[in-house]
Amino acid sequence: MRRAVVTGTHLTWLEKETKTICQRLGHKLHKLALEQTNVPKAHHTFYPRIVNNTDINFSSKEIALLEKGPKYNLHHRNKNWLANLALEAETAISLYIQLTVTLQELGL
Repeated sequence: MRRAVVTGTHLTWLEKETKTICQRLGHKLHKLALEQTNVPKAHHTFYPRIVNNTDINFSSKEIALLEKGPKYNLHHRNKNWLANLALEAETAISLYIQLTVTLQELGL
């Protein structure tokens, strides 16, 4: 049976080899990550987002909201929003009462 003899020089050589291999793989991974990442090109604005034709000065918060676009506009409420709110509140209250009565009957 043969035994392998490992000396200090073998270990330093092995450390150097693994270090160079790891560095090479690290560079390859970095290069691939840069190639795979889609970096957006310069954004072309064909029209300004906000054109203020009034004498009203907007605050920076208002301008930031307007620049977000129509997706973030403030929606108007329906005509019957108050009636819907009242019906939802009435339903929630009746369910709460029904639940408490059932729990009392069960003795919980």
